[in-house]
Amino acid sequence: MLRKLQLFAAAAVVSVVLAACTNAAEDLQENRWEADRLSGIVTMTQAEDWESVTADDLFQARTLYIGNASGTGTLIQMVKSYFHIGEASTMELQTTTPPYGLMLHFKKKPDLLAMQKASAVLIGLIDNCSSVSWDYPVDRDGNREACWVSQTLMGQMLNEGRYVKEYAESADSVARLLSLTEEISEPLQPKARASSLDEAVSAAILECSQSVYREDEAAGEGHLILETQEKDDEVIVYALTMYGSYQFQDGNFVKNSGSGAIPAVITLEENPDGSLWWKWYQTPEDGNRYQDSIEALFPESVWEACRKPDSQQLKTLKQQEKSYAAAYLKTIGRQAEIGEYRDFSHPLLTEAGVSVEVSNKLLDCGRDDPDSPAAYAPRWIGNIERLENGVRYVYACDYDAEQQEIIYTKKEYATGKIMEQVVFDAVSGDRKEIQT
Repeated sequence: MLRKLQLFAAAAVVSVVLAACTNAAEDLQENRWEADRLSGIVTMTQAEDWESVTADDLFQARTLYIGNASGTGTLIQMVKSYFHIGEASTMELQTTTPPYGLMLHFKKKPDLLAMQKASAVLIGLIDNCSSVSWDYPVDRDGNREACWVSQTLMGQMLNEGRYVKEYAESADSVARLLSLTEEISEPLQPKARASSLDEAVSAAILECSQSVYREDEAAGEGHLILETQEKDDEVIVYALTMYGSYQFQDGNFVKNSGSGAIPAVITLEENPDGSLWWKWYQTPEDGNRYQDSIEALFPESVWEACRKPDSQQLKTLKQQEKSYAAAYLKTIGRQAEIGEYRDFSHPLLTEAGVSVEVSNKLLDCGRDDPDSPAAYAPRWIGNIERLENGVRYVYACDYDAEQQEIIYTKKEYATGKIMEQVVFDAVSGDRKEIQT
């Protein structure tokens, strides 16, 4: 157990050294893979041929618990072998409170794309693993950088509309997961290396939140550092955080998704050159576990601020978050009122007299036809803007009470040119042919 994580109230973090023992293949008997935990070290025995690992092998090696260091270590070595990742690494587990995470510390820089693919399999086959990170040296001075992927982000990369954990259901599902990883072609960008504590905290909030909330045109964060603790090369930050993703709605720049004030524990790693990058990002559990997880994660001195931020703290967080939106507007030469969804009027179709049944039917139409303007147009009578391959488009929902029609339109922002339009009967909800 790492003493430095005693700050997390009995954190269950385990460091495990993985070593390939190529001279013990004859002792494997029926199993090609073997793990023995000896005094905190997991020793891996690997078959001679890298290609010998199969989808069935990986399926059989799946584990329910990331805290099962022996089982997790075995799976890591198998996955590394499958993706031809030969660089030696040690393993660190974050099992204080959910979401649980796995981190691999490499002695040499691995193939980042291969590690990205390997992470998909690790997240899929370790049932309660929510993220995988890996770090590696970037120079001879001991400076390191890291990459990170969450199960949400990985689901987006696989782009099949399935929860990553579903691929652990059978050997055939694992085989499908392996085939999907081959379609991943763009390696992740390393975590930001910041020059100050505030910059490092900002980077952590933005990078973690962007995989959780809807991605819109601009994102912003706010944070208040409540307390910090230092140990060796780590800085543990206890903070109040806020995140917002902004979109143009009816000409206003609106927080379309994001969070309120959320307490977070952010563990930062300090490089020899003084730069900082975030290592672990933890927030309290939801529901009836919220209070207990605050007490497990945070020192008692900040419990009250975590439970109930005061009005000034909330105001400061909102101001900081909005400052990102304001800065973005300046970069694109736009002026707009910045606010939250509730700050603006969003007249619904049902308020204009359209039945709930028809309104719901139109929602289904948008989901069933992702290329239709109805898929992106707002659910209210108005418009939103989207950037697509660098071109700005306006998606609008209009209601013609006289003709009893609901019209969804996509047009270019700059020219007003209509790119596509679909019309629905406001009484039946059926699509109508547009008269030309």
